[in-house]
Amino acid sequence: MQKHVLTVTSAERDAELASLLVARLQLSAAAARSWIAGGSVSLDGRRCTAAETRLSPGQRVVVYEPREDDAVAPPLLVYRDEALAVLDKPAGLPSQATRRGGTATVEDFLRAELGAEARLAHRLDAAASGLLLVTRSATARQAIAAQLRQGTLARVYLAIVEGVPREPRLLIRSRLGVRGGRTRSSGDGRARLAETCACLLRVNEAGDRALLQVQLSTGRTHQIRAHLAEHGLPLVGDGLYGGPPAPRLALHAHHLRLLHPSRHDLLELHSPLPAPLRAMLSDRESRGAV
Repeated sequence: MQKHVLTVTSAERDAELASLLVARLQLSAAAARSWIAGGSVSLDGRRCTAAETRLSPGQRVVVYEPREDDAVAPPLLVYRDEALAVLDKPAGLPSQATRRGGTATVEDFLRAELGAEARLAHRLDAAASGLLLVTRSATARQAIAAQLRQGTLARVYLAIVEGVPREPRLLIRSRLGVRGGRTRSSGDGRARLAETCACLLRVNEAGDRALLQVQLSTGRTHQIRAHLAEHGLPLVGDGLYGGPPAPRLALHAHHLRLLHPSRHDLLELHSPLPAPLRAMLSDRESRGAV
């Protein structure tokens, strides 16, 4: 990813941020606005997503240029009504702009396809795939937030781990804190309580990998990855938590179940395990199709 550092000159006083990128980097106006909206541009050390921001002499503009080979397919819109939408996110697509920016995000897709009122109700790690719930009104947001607090909104994941659990069901509870970019269980009473329930679905023929169904009652950063790794079951493809190398992280948001905020009926959606994850079992002579 190429980085550009620009200093605003006195001749560029009151110029718009997008205009600076057009003049200095020879971009089209559309490309400049896209880079800014996508989180690729910071102004004096802070990400700036407003293309019309007026500049002052001496300000420092940092631009991380997106590369064509960084492109990831957009999410698939699998459900939409006046209150909610559900997306099926591919692996590699961030939910929101990263610190550097420079790549498309799920939030970019929301703005373009569903308008400014659409908001993610929860997030997935960029390396994971699967279902994401979106609220489309303030009323829907309040109702879904209440379900998340009460634990009545079910989020079920499929995970392939290195190793096999000793018991068919694991219930993991601990307080989780983030240090050095990694989530760890902590004895600090200020750390947030997390609970993960995992059930064994399948063991491969070699007996060294397992497919787990995982359900969360809380949603902490890297919760599934950290909890399973601490129990000697790191996710395949999760180098950060000690998992073996793989083309992608073996974590997929498989199932959502919730009470619809306006109709008050049960809404359920499923996303099957992607082919690259099925291959992580079948490559090791899985006992059957997932």
